[in-house]
Amino acid sequence: MPIQFIDIHTHKNNKNTRNFSIFNHRLKRFKQILFPKTPFSCGIHPWDIKDASDIELLSTIQKDKELFAIGECGFDKNINIPFSVQTEIFIKHVELSEKNKIPLIIHSVGYFNEIIALFKDIQPSEKWIIHGFSGHPQLAKQLVETGLMLSFGKSIFFKDSKAIDALFEVPLNSFFLETDENAKSIEDLYLRAADLKKMTVDELKLLIFENFEKVFNRRI
Repeated sequence: MPIQFIDIHTHKNNKNTRNFSIFNHRLKRFKQILFPKTPFSCGIHPWDIKDASDIELLSTIQKDKELFAIGECGFDKNINIPFSVQTEIFIKHVELSEKNKIPLIIHSVGYFNEIIALFKDIQPSEKWIIHGFSGHPQLAKQLVETGLMLSFGKSIFFKDSKAIDALFEVPLNSFFLETDENAKSIEDLYLRAADLKKMTVDELKLLIFENFEKVFNRRI
């Protein structure tokens, strides 16, 4: 069977059999949603944090066999929620990631130094993945050297984007691709990323397939 395109974070239900995608559910929507029998991730987005009791709802779906990752969760400097509360919720996500032996998908606007400090302090067994990374190469290097992975999306299409240089610089075993809420397809992202990494699309598909099996500990 040919290797599929892998989209590790999307808000679009993709029925394309050539693709493997992990559909992201923001927990505030969970109360109105019956989860499809397809791969998904689930977490409390920083924008949706109310109080620490929200995490109890996430715990109820942790044994679903189609739950591939915890999150997106994380930190955002542009919201009116204290960093201490964001940290409390984030750590509970980390605990679920560790308990279920699945990776953590992280949203971060600012607070990268704090995430690095938390990673060093917690020393998780499961991978943390910064989704939608659009930062500069120096930040990418710092995150990867700490032990995190990066997932790139629409920013690699923007002229003069820092993410283009970041993707060019990151090691081959340290990144994924995602569509998130972008109109670009995962095939478009692979074409663009393959060009930036000076490799063929088939080579990139194999690379990300290998990264996926190692990090998610699943076969597809």
